[in-house]
Amino acid sequence: MRISIIGTHGIPANYGGFETFAEQLANACAQNDIKVRVINEKDNPTISTNKNIEVVKSEFNKSEEPLKFYKDSLKLAAADSDIILACGVGGSLYYSEAKKLGVRIITCVDGMEHKRDRYSFLQRVGIYFLQKFAAIRSDRLIADSHGVERYWKKRFPKQKWKLKMIAYGTQDCETFDQSILDKFGLKRDEYFLKIARFVPENNIHEYVGAATDYVGSKKFVLVGKLEDTSYGKIIRELCEKHDKIILTDAIYDKKILDTLRQGCFAYVHGHSVGGTNPSLLEAMKAGCACICHDNEFNREVTRNDQLYFDSWDDLSIILNLLEQKKADINDLRKKAGRAANNYTWDRIFAAYFEMFSKLHRKKSII
Repeated sequence: MRISIIGTHGIPANYGGFETFAEQLANACAQNDIKVRVINEKDNPTISTNKNIEVVKSEFNKSEEPLKFYKDSLKLAAADSDIILACGVGGSLYYSEAKKLGVRIITCVDGMEHKRDRYSFLQRVGIYFLQKFAAIRSDRLIADSHGVERYWKKRFPKQKWKLKMIAYGTQDCETFDQSILDKFGLKRDEYFLKIARFVPENNIHEYVGAATDYVGSKKFVLVGKLEDTSYGKIIRELCEKHDKIILTDAIYDKKILDTLRQGCFAYVHGHSVGGTNPSLLEAMKAGCACICHDNEFNREVTRNDQLYFDSWDDLSIILNLLEQKKADINDLRKKAGRAANNYTWDRIFAAYFEMFSKLHRKKSII
């Protein structure tokens, strides 16, 4: 059986949730003697450490020319694959050509992409139609949370038989290393933490704003890729005005990230559009008390057992009150760790392997 993974920036994972998922799944496939090909965007390095993993570079970058990237990726994947796993709906416009070759296509539908603030109105309309193509043309659809699953079943009732909910996973944390905190000038339990891409729907502005209203002594650490977008520039300018905020570029070293998570007083998760967000799972696995944007996706993942905010004011109030109730912090940390144990990669990969096997058997019969 030969699997191709398309639609991510590529592996090694140096961007976000899809990339981490692709890297983890590719390694799991390789260890189970399944040949897997991962299509990287043009500027991502093509590094493979397993003989069963082939990394192929597209001529395009996903962030610059997404439709061309998906079209090229499908072409590169379809020639000798049994199954293509597409991360996101961006390639659904071009599924027909791949399916003419007898390839089965599974689409991981991602979150509620048509609601993301970073996209223009026309882009959101385009995504809305790409979702429809994906629903009709995919052999199977994967939702990463029950909230996303409900949306797709309601919008595409005739295609709901294709849909299955399989969440993301998380792995055990690296050992805490105080020397890493020392390099950042941090002390354990003396800072709040947020790790996210600088896009409006991740509520970075609310986190920075809450730091302004905060009256305690703790620092605010913000980790994210310092891109030259208009929103990114606004955030950087706001951070520069506050000595409580420590702003650092994206970090992909798991040891450093796990130590930052394990050392923080509380983790602020502002993602407002999406399903089982990997950054939230990783914070929970590290035993962080989590303060999450109030939406059905975050409440589902955290089992409704953490703290939630709707606005800048809400977040400010929560942060100021937390220091006065340290017993609550310990309870939140324990609950987060217990909830994270439901999201293991082994359980998730077993669900994917079962789906791969069923589709491959049907392909063989045909």
